[in-house]
Amino acid sequence: MRSETALLQIVSDNTRACVDCGKAIAELMALGMKQPAIARATGISKEYVNHLNTCFEKLGAQASQMCRDGQVNRDACYELAKNADVDQGWVLDRAKELCRMRDAQKRKGRRTPAGKIAKPEIAQAVKEWRERGRSKKAKAHPISHQFDVVIERDEEGFYVASVPAIRGCHTQARSLDEVISRIREAMELCLQASGGQEDSLEFVGIQRVTVAA
Repeated sequence: MRSETALLQIVSDNTRACVDCGKAIAELMALGMKQPAIARATGISKEYVNHLNTCFEKLGAQASQMCRDGQVNRDACYELAKNADVDQGWVLDRAKELCRMRDAQKRKGRRTPAGKIAKPEIAQAVKEWRERGRSKKAKAHPISHQFDVVIERDEEGFYVASVPAIRGCHTQARSLDEVISRIREAMELCLQASGGQEDSLEFVGIQRVTVAA
């Protein structure tokens, strides 16, 4: 059993993985120390002490390891932990995909380092997982739709698929079979979220144009 002093030092170290800080909080509570007392002793808020404890209690093995490896930031860990009913493996895989896409787009103002999953990616992945479940329950009599899908390959070898007629519908994968499977799922989710609304675009074709550079 670690000493109270050593455990408090772990909790107050913001460079530590949140699951390890949460484990230290759990050990302090087992020693009889309440969360408000832990907050006072470490100088962090009671709410944040609770967040760290929730991460330790609710995150599965995969999420905990990704947290320790620095692949997921603290806010993202808590966003996943507080949605403990989701399939964490599915959500993490989708969040990694969203993270790669946003890194590839090089969005201005993105403060999270490239490759590190942040809260927005987890929140979006959780939303898609829930929409996916609702979509499966609602499809007693599905209606078929056909869409044109644009497939490209990026410099890292990923196949990137997008649907011009469905706003925001895109995905990527290592193989063609996988990207087709994923874009079909993404199309269903986007249509479900938009109530079946499509952009009024008609795919005409692709034309190669030469310009001087």
